[in-house]
Amino acid sequence: MFMRKIRAGGFTLIELLVVIAIISLLSSTILASLNVAKNKAEATRSQSDMRQIRDAVVLATGETGKFLKDITEKIWTEESCVCPGGYDGGICNGEYTDLRQIAPTDSCYLNWASALSRIEAASNGNVKGLSAFNRDLWGSPYLLDENDGEFVDCRPDKLRSAGHDGRPGYPSDEEADDLTIYIPLSRPCSP
Repeated sequence: MFMRKIRAGGFTLIELLVVIAIISLLSSTILASLNVAKNKAEATRSQSDMRQIRDAVVLATGETGKFLKDITEKIWTEESCVCPGGYDGGICNGEYTDLRQIAPTDSCYLNWASALSRIEAASNGNVKGLSAFNRDLWGSPYLLDENDGEFVDCRPDKLRSAGHDGRPGYPSDEEADDLTIYIPLSRPCSP
């Protein structure tokens, strides 16, 4: 007679390892999907914040009839953020900065905070609370370029976020995670 070996209840080591491998694979896939969804949600929220700032600028330029550069009294608020050492002959002196580490006393932060205050003041009381946008969702000051529309090529002004890595790409090497929103001009510009 053949003897049948009766198995006691439980898993073999190989079965257990297979189950653990499947669970690991599924959990890593789920975590990756959650991370992608989180990044998209952060970008969407940041773009919503940027649209609120844009709307405040549109209101302020409409109230005053001035270009944005005339309201902020700057032609390139973001300059100290994208090139902390300034420019010499069109070449940036200094490394691009991780803007998440910028102190509230740094010129990059102060220029942005000043621009927000001036925009709010120019709205004649119609805009309040812009100081809530002193930093983007990731902790960097927003980047405002208000000189484009008023000069030669008549492009609109723009507002940018350096994104989750805090490193702005400018001008030709814009980082993949940078977010940009264009601000319409208050009146036509003449080239």
